[in-house]
Amino acid sequence: MANTNKLALFTSELQKLLQTMVRSYEKCDLECVKQHGLTASQASTLLSFPEKGSLTMRGLSELMGLAESTMTRAVDQIVKKNLVKRELDEEDRRVVRVSLTREGMDKRSALERALHEFFAEGFGDFEEADRAAILDALNKLMSAMEMLSGKGCCS
Repeated sequence: MANTNKLALFTSELQKLLQTMVRSYEKCDLECVKQHGLTASQASTLLSFPEKGSLTMRGLSELMGLAESTMTRAVDQIVKKNLVKRELDEEDRRVVRVSLTREGMDKRSALERALHEFFAEGFGDFEEADRAAILDALNKLMSAMEMLSGKGCCS
């Protein structure tokens, strides 16, 4: 019974902390991307692209964990901003490939720099051992969350 109570306390605290962390990150993320003229989802999409080369729309959808129709609408928005271009695949004309434009590469680099500076400011004073422990714990947390993601939350 004691272990059940400890687990209940742990899961309750974990849920609260994750929810607070996500909200805090979203606020910071929104501020950062506002400076670059993008929504958070547009910035996230842009940051998902490889620096060079292209992805299929299906590949980008899978990478982002979104339906292809949702991804198509998101890409439409950043195509209009001349950050991404669409091209038909040379081998299979039914396949659409997307890649960053020169402006998109520049914007992606600027976003990466801004996010790096943001995190460096917040975590620069952490001891190296603490940084390693945080990354280790987050990796374990992400693995557990990925395992759970297909099981349906709140059911």
